[in-house]
Formats: sequence, C-alpha cells, structure tokens
Amino acid sequence: MSKNMGQETLHVINATHWDREWLLPFELLRMKLVEYTDRLLELMSGENGLKYYHFDAQSVCVEDYLRIRPEKRDAFSRLVREGRILIGPWYSLPDMPLVSGESIIRNLLTGVRFCMSLGKVMDVGYTPCSNGQVSQLPNIYAGFNIDSAVIYKGLNRDSMPKEFMWASPEGTPLFTIQMADCYGRGNFYCLLYHEVICGIIHDTPDNNWEYELKEDKLPFRLDRPGYGSPYRYAALRDEESFHERHLEPYLAKLREQASRGSASSHHLVFNGMDHTPPLPATGKLVAEAGKCFPGLAVVESSLPDAVAAIRGDIDEKSLPVRRGELRETKAGPDDRTQYGPTLSSRLDIKIANREAERELIDRAEPLAAWAWLRGAEYPSAFLQRAWKLLLASQAHDSMDGCSIDKVGSDVLTRYGDCLAVCQGVIQQSLGELLGRICKPREEAGKGRDKKEDRPGPHIVVFNPGLHERSGVCRMQVDLADDIQDRDIYLIDSRGDIVPACSSPLARGDAGIEALVGRNIRVKRYELLFKLDSIAALSARSFRVAFADGDEDSKGRGAGPVSPGKNILENEHLKVTIRKDGRLDVLHKRSGRLYPGLHYFADEGEAGDPWTNEPVPGTRVTTLDRPARVRAVANGPLRAAYEIKTQVECGGGHVEITSLVSLASGSKRLDIETTIDNNARDHKLTACFPTGLSSDITYAGGQYDVLERPVELPDMSGWPEKISGYPNYGFLGISDGTNGLAVLDMGLPEYSVDQADKSTLQLTLLRATQLKHWTPDADSSQVSAGQCPGRSSVRYAVCPHEGGWLEGRLWQEYRDFSAPLLTGQFFGARDSMPDTESAISLEPDVLECSCIKKAEDEGSLVVRLWNPDVESRKGVLRSSMPFEDASYVSFNEEPLDGSLISLSRTDGKSISFVVKSKQIVTILIRGIGRQWLTVV
Repeated sequence: MSKNMGQETLHVINATHWDREWLLPFELLRMKLVEYTDRLLELMSGENGLKYYHFDAQSVCVEDYLRIRPEKRDAFSRLVREGRILIGPWYSLPDMPLVSGESIIRNLLTGVRFCMSLGKVMDVGYTPCSNGQVSQLPNIYAGFNIDSAVIYKGLNRDSMPKEFMWASPEGTPLFTIQMADCYGRGNFYCLLYHEVICGIIHDTPDNNWEYELKEDKLPFRLDRPGYGSPYRYAALRDEESFHERHLEPYLAKLREQASRGSASSHHLVFNGMDHTPPLPATGKLVAEAGKCFPGLAVVESSLPDAVAAIRGDIDEKSLPVRRGELRETKAGPDDRTQYGPTLSSRLDIKIANREAERELIDRAEPLAAWAWLRGAEYPSAFLQRAWKLLLASQAHDSMDGCSIDKVGSDVLTRYGDCLAVCQGVIQQSLGELLGRICKPREEAGKGRDKKEDRPGPHIVVFNPGLHERSGVCRMQVDLADDIQDRDIYLIDSRGDIVPACSSPLARGDAGIEALVGRNIRVKRYELLFKLDSIAALSARSFRVAFADGDEDSKGRGAGPVSPGKNILENEHLKVTIRKDGRLDVLHKRSGRLYPGLHYFADEGEAGDPWTNEPVPGTRVTTLDRPARVRAVANGPLRAAYEIKTQVECGGGHVEITSLVSLASGSKRLDIETTIDNNARDHKLTACFPTGLSSDITYAGGQYDVLERPVELPDMSGWPEKISGYPNYGFLGISDGTNGLAVLDMGLPEYSVDQADKSTLQLTLLRATQLKHWTPDADSSQVSAGQCPGRSSVRYAVCPHEGGWLEGRLWQEYRDFSAPLLTGQFFGARDSMPDTESAISLEPDVLECSCIKKAEDEGSLVVRLWNPDVESRKGVLRSSMPFEDASYVSFNEEPLDGSLISLSRTDGKSISFVVKSKQIVTILIRGIGRQWLTVV
C-alpha cells in the first residue's frame, strides 16, 4: 500500500532501446547513433532541453559513438558526471540464458569500469530485452552494489505485482519492478507522445497508423539498397505539432496502465522505443500533462531517482518474494512476449559463442595467469580485446539470430576474431612456460653420433583448470621424415612407458618461425594415449620413442573398444548400434539399459526466429529406417562408428551423419553430427527416450542447475506457447535412482516429448526466415536463417546413478567441453620434468568460474561457485607462497570478511566455506612472479 495516498506521480524516463545491429548492420546503425547523439548533446545544452537521458543501460553504444566523435568526450562525460546522461551498468545487453554466468559478470565488470572512466555508472539494473532473467541475476547485481532492478520479460501479467522482491538461489534479495504490460519499454512514447505530438492514434477504432503522404515530409528511399529493407523510406521533413484534444484521454489511458498492479503512487513511464532519437517536444508535453488531472504529477526523471521514490513509498517487507529464474511466456494478450524460440535460431551463432567462451574463460585467461605468475607479462590488452569482441556479439539481437544476414556474418567474424586472439594468448603463454621448463643441455652431442643426439620429439599436455584430470588424449604429432614407420610409445618423466596408438597421416614440410624462417621435413601421425592423471594447472611431458621389439605392447593388455560388429564397450558403457542407427546403451554400474536412444525427428516450421509454429502433420522420424553403419576407428583407447541416415522435409531432404565414439575409461558416449540441410522451414531434433519417470528435468544454467516440470501446462488460448527450455552445457532426467544426461556444446534448446513424458529432445537445427521483407522482395539479406548446407554439432550421452549431483555432471561437462591441451616440441633432453600444480581447488564438486590477474593490481583472482545443495568446505592450494587472500566483490572491491569464513591454513593454502549456489571471488596477493618449480 502506498504511503502517499491521493497523489500519483508519473516519472517520465527519456530513453532509447539501441540495438547495435539488427535489421541494419552495425555501421549503418552507428551512423544513426552518431546523428542522434549529436542531437542529444545539443538538446541537453539548451534551456528547454531534456533533463535526463538513458542510453539503454549499455555502454558499448557510448564507446561506439566516441570512436567516431572523440572530440565530444569531454562534453559527454560532463553530462554523465552530472547524472543527466545515464549509462551502464552493462557493456552490452545480452540474452542471458544463452551465455555463461562468467560472461554475465564480465559484461557488468566491463560496463561498470567503462562508465566510471566517463565519471559515473547508473546503479539500477535494467534488462529491457533478455528473453528471460537468469536465476543468479540478483546475486550478480549485488556483486556490483546494485540492489534494485527494472525488468521487462520473464513474468506473466498476473504472476507477480509490479513491485516484488526477487531472490537468487542462495537468497540474495533484489528489489524488482516489472515494466508495464504491452508497451512497457515505451508506454509514454506509444500512449502519449504518438497521439499528442504526432497525431498518431492506434489500438483504437480510429487507428490512423498509416502514413499520410499529404503531410509533404519528403519520404525518400534508395532503390535496391545493399543492406536494409527495400521498402523503407526516410522522412526528410519531420516536424512536430501538438494535438491537444488527445492529451487528457490518452494520459488517462497511460496512467491506468502504468499504475496497474502497483503498490506505489510513483510509476515508471518510458519515452522511447527501438532506435528512437531524442524527442525535443518532451519538455512541453510533460509540462502540459502535469496540468491535466488534480493529484497527478508528471515529471521528467532519472531511473535511479524514480526507483528511489517508489522504494520510499512502499513497505518492502510486505512485498511477495519470487525465487529463481524468470521465464514465463505470454499467457494473455497484454503480457510481454518471451520469444523463447530464439534459443534455436541460427544455432551456428550459438555454437560459435560457446567455443569462444571456452577458449577465453577456460583456456586463455588461466594459462595467461599461470605464465604471469612465473614471470611473463600478462596480456591484459589482448584479453580485454577478446572480451569486448565476445560481449559485443552476445548482445540479444546479435546472438539471437534474428537479424539480417550481414549481421549474422559480422557476429561470426567477431567470434572468429575472439578465437584468434585467444589462440595467440594460449600459444604465447604456453611458450613462455615451456621456455622456462626446458633448458639446453650443456654437453649435448659430445662424443656421440649427431643423428642419435639430435633433438627428439616430445609431447606435452597442459591442464588449464583447477582440478586434476585424466583420460584419453588425441592429437597429431610430427616425426622426422627419415624415420621408418614403427609403432610409437611414450616415456614419461619417471621413465615409465605410456602406451600409445598411432596411425600415419601425411608427409610434408613444417615451418620453423625464428629469426630466419626455415622448413623441416616431417611425417605426421595421429596419436592417442591415456593419462592416468595430470594435476591442476600443470603440465606433463612425454618423450616419443619407437618400438624395436615388444616395447609397444607394454601396458596395452586391453582389447579393442569395439569388441564386435556395431558394438562399443569400455569399463562403464556398452553400446549396441541398431540397423536404423539407434543406440542401446547399457550403464554397467547400475545395470540400467537405455534402448533406442538417438533417433532424429523433423517437423515443418511456419514460424520465424522469434516464434515456433509447427506445421501439423509434417513430423517424420528416422525410426525403423535403415541406416548405413560403418566402423571408422577401433583400438584399445578409442573406437568410432559412422552412422548415416536422412529425412525428407520442407520440400527437400536432410542428410545426417553421426560419428559415435567411445574412449577407454570414459563415462560418456561422444557424438558429432554433421547435418547437410537441403530443406527449408523445418526443425530437426535428436531424441533420447529415457524410459525414466520423473516430474522434472534438470539443466545446467548460469551458476545454477535448473529444475523444470516435465509436463507442460494447458496452453490453449495462450498467445505464446512454451516450445522449449534453455540449458547451458547439459540437460537430463532422473527418477532418483538412475538418470540420463545429454551434454552439448552450444545447443541451448531442449524439450520433453509430451506423448511419453520421458523422451528428451535436443534441437540440432531450426531453419526459418526473417519475415520483415515482403515475399516479392530480394530475400538474399534474410535467408541465412534457413541454415543451408553443412553444419556440425557436438553432444554426448551420459548415463548416471542418482541425480545430476551424484552423476557429477558439471565435472563430466568440464571434461567434454574443454579437453586437455596438447602440444609438441623437439628437445634434446631425455625427458622434461612435470610441473607442480600452480593452483588447485578442492573438492571436485566446487566449480571454477575464472582465473585471472586482478583488474587494478598485481594479484590473482579466482572465482568459484558451489553447485551443491549443501554448503561445502573448500581449499585453494598453491605451489607458491603468497602474502594474503581476501574476498572481493565481482567488481573486485573489498568485502566484509563476515560473508563467509576464510582462513590461511599454511603458507600455501587457504580454506573457506561456500554455501549452496554461492559464488565467491577470492583475491590472492603477493603470489608467484618467480621461476617455475618442478618435481
């Protein structure tokens, strides 16, 4: 109940929603951004100009503007410091369910720091576009001292009042306001500015949305533009007027909508929509609106001031509390559209994002930090460049795959650039580490045959994570061209033989990059070998040796992983491939058989990137259709089968080739599926009938594991139906005793077949077309969403006992998504010593989110979180002494030590307790910066 009965205030928030790229490519939209921002600075400098202006809560657009107008930085920064132009706290506005939790934190970290470089950051969370709000967002906001937020999508109209408390899984509260229904992102603009200033009446019988050519505003278009709609005109003369007769009725309509469901007498109304310019008549309209009704004030306001007024007007303790993710679809005509099907639009973009995140978060940063601890320079500028490339591509319209083709190609290029930077950082960091480990022998070659003494091939394996790893490594290795084909085995630093499997690939020249570049003749082999263990953040090396007698057979007692035709079998799984390509998977430990896994279903699609509209009667499957199955690899360490099938759909056909492989010791069955798509307007899923009975599914999320109902609600009459759920990394179902999970790389959409309530369905491809062009127009700009041609996707089947926690699914996903890094060097030493673990984390259930150098000082930052449902005691161990360790916020500012107990247990380790679903950032000072120690 409002504390200020009888008086209402409409807080007008001047804003724009700026998509950097969407129906126009980035450079064309930036030209508009520069034009509008120049106009904004002029408006805000005048006496009757706008009082406040919001840059859509993202700062990347400000950066884009200042790159073209560097001379405007001082003027812009002055308005930011005065609190009149409000920027941030985000760098870009991502579609959060599609990205990692670490990406969300780094988005805010990058945005906050850029905003502060201009003087000030807006301290209200604002996400007007994410298709759902992730469960840990209240906790993440709190890490940047943000305790209030305004959201748009994720809630149905009647599920929560306008103001409520939103809690993250571990309990962090966030005062939350949901925008008004329907026109919430621009209700003042659409329900008052249109009518009074522009004379546009819509949503009534008097609809006059059609443009009147008699207004003589010289609408102009370029014939056959290279980019953008060929039907789009620009008004060269666009003068504003004032239609006073519309003021009172439409102000009353705005007032009713803005106050609906609110406990406060203060209401948010937004003046601006997608790509709207600053609106010069706002001041006059606000002044006249404030005179209309007794008891109603209309004021230009900033979002922080308006939120403070709302909070001061209500008793927050009386507000209802909502916990977890906000992902409700449109159930009524006035609800906000969720656009859930963007999960599966342009899956090539989603896959590229996941690969870039892996290289940056799981490899480049931790390896750069490790090399830095040992004395190398930390590549801050390159890593920041990689992050900005990644974050810019995670903007909602960029990543959702709902833009013109030029935007999609630009996004993929940026992801490729991010990968290239990461590759350079990884190569440089590992080179720095290797150079400190390997030192030339002083007496090399004295009194010995030169050929025998020449540098021999060595294999090196790097573990960039904070947990011990093991498993089969698969790589390519170069040997001297004059070496005859012989079996290869490896010798570790202790002199023990490590069995290996090799097969020749090709001869050729390898290039040496030095002061003078030269070539060496080599022969390349594929090499497989199995590691019993490799410590956290460490390296192991092996000398390549050649079998003259029975050396190659030592330790090779195991039989082939494919012991019979169409069978894969190791210690944990037995897989039988049926004639139609389906897989019968036996989980040996539990004795549970999962028959008929991995068939394909395809259905016609009449929707677009935002909507899923299955075409009735078009569903086809590969069930009981003969498949072509052939063995492509078989040995004691790995076996693989190729399975080919196809489906007819969409006026064409889809050829599907799956490479199904099993490695020795692996608890999962890896699948790489190549899709050759020659059809249009259809959706392809991989189906896994689990036979398990459960009310819920589980799925990896952003610092969380989400549980969602198997059975969907009655959606008859809903304007927007649930078509699938997001997952980040894995999804599955368990009956409490047994479970089946599917791990995936960048395939965010899954569902459960409602016919049997137990078949998991993973979307592999959804072919649609952007429908912003008329049918007779050139569709070459909007056809990439049909996903023509060949694409490849990776996923894995992982049976387990118990639930997702007992099945160790985060650990399995960690091994699946980021295999150990392997490399090769030529060295004269008989063996290279293994390195100690630089940093390690215990227990294995705790997940590491990032390892990096601190932003503002020469300290190490380690971020970790606890997926468990119980608190866990953790230990960080270092091979190097350090001065001290403390908790910091996500913005790397000091925190009160009472949050959780952190103690120094000895000179090289710290212990702490992490609550369930808690995210912890630890700053370690005075560590490293010395030569690498070896054991």
